[in-house]
Amino acid sequence: MEVSSRTKIFKHEKTIKNWENPLSKKALIISGAALGGGLLAYLIYRAWAKPETVKLTSNPIKTAILVDDKWLYVTPATISLPRGIHTFKAVARSPNLLKTFQFDKWVVNGVPIQYDNPTLTIKIDKPTTIRADFILAEAGIYPPILT
Repeated sequence: MEVSSRTKIFKHEKTIKNWENPLSKKALIISGAALGGGLLAYLIYRAWAKPETVKLTSNPIKTAILVDDKWLYVTPATISLPRGIHTFKAVARSPNLLKTFQFDKWVVNGVPIQYDNPTLTIKIDKPTTIRADFILAEAGIYPPILT
């Protein structure tokens, strides 16, 4: 008895269909629901994640602090930042022509943590107070130089 070529092709198609879809429909539905639920939970977390409060201060003068190379704040300032790694750069200012200040150290939550480098990179994961300390480098009026 001879099998027609159409029957052979039909059997071959069934084999390919079974091979291409090894998972049952139920398994696909469950995995899709789990993936969709995880994505939804992540999106809700990101939308509702509370930013942390950061208080920026400086001592003994008011100064500017550049945050993440984007935002410039004059101290004292209270800002909100998302949790994560952030960079702070202290910009020395001279309040007048008689005094010049240079950066001394960073103080985070009352603890001195970094000296002589006006750029600070830290992880913000709770309310934080950051203070930039400066020291008086020069003071006085200099007479003009006559030549």
